[in-house]
Amino acid sequence: MALVKCKECGNEISKSAKTCPQCGAKVKMSFSKKVVIFIMGIAIFIAVFSGDKPNTTAKGQTVLSELEFNMLKSLIDEEIDLLSKDINTDTVIVDDTKIIEIPKQVTADKLQREYEKNEVKADSEYKNQSLLISATVDNIRKDFIDNLVIDLRAGNSLLFKPTAEVNKDYQGWVSSLNSGNRIQMVCKNSGMTVGAVYLKDCKPFYNWLVNQDAIGKLIKMYNTNKDNSEDVTVKLINKIKATSQKLNLEKTNCKPELFDSKKCFKEIVNII
Repeated sequence: MALVKCKECGNEISKSAKTCPQCGAKVKMSFSKKVVIFIMGIAIFIAVFSGDKPNTTAKGQTVLSELEFNMLKSLIDEEIDLLSKDINTDTVIVDDTKIIEIPKQVTADKLQREYEKNEVKADSEYKNQSLLISATVDNIRKDFIDNLVIDLRAGNSLLFKPTAEVNKDYQGWVSSLNSGNRIQMVCKNSGMTVGAVYLKDCKPFYNWLVNQDAIGKLIKMYNTNKDNSEDVTVKLINKIKATSQKLNLEKTNCKPELFDSKKCFKEIVNII
């Protein structure tokens, strides 16, 4: 049994004792023990109150059940898939709610030619902006520090072509490309470098769309406007809740244990 000295009378007492058996003085908790208890308390608090809860309000009240959340996800997934294939596709949720703001669209060829004609004017229109770039792959390589680089077919010069530095998270996507492929990326335009447009931090358009947290934005909008029955997000959430009541709860692919986004979407469409 570990012993410590009583700070009042000096007698040795058990480390776990709350009072000294000799003089009755209270034994103060050591600083290290206080720290341990404090850290444990913080850990418990984080475990209980933190985490990814996209379908709850700030007060912790549930906005959507898991089933309803999956239904919303399948609708968003479908629109993202359609947009990634054709930016001019008419969508319902994205168009009506503006939860995803598509960057300024321009082809790599037009961008390069604009810079070749007047770099000052092109900078005023495009520099340091996120752009949705449509382009044809000319060459795929790594630079001297192993950045992933795609040379793009564009402009009038045979020597200087726009280059796109792709975020390394998308190495698999870059590896799947070949010269001549048509691609769409969202990139930040750094302007003209040695006769060619330089684009950086490029991401495949589909992945950029997925990363816009459309569901989180929708739920936040709903929480802000939930008392307005005419709000588009309120109508959407209410429609999802009403539709969920018509699903076959035993077989639906919208429930968590059987969730399949494509199949869930088809079920919703068949009901609506």
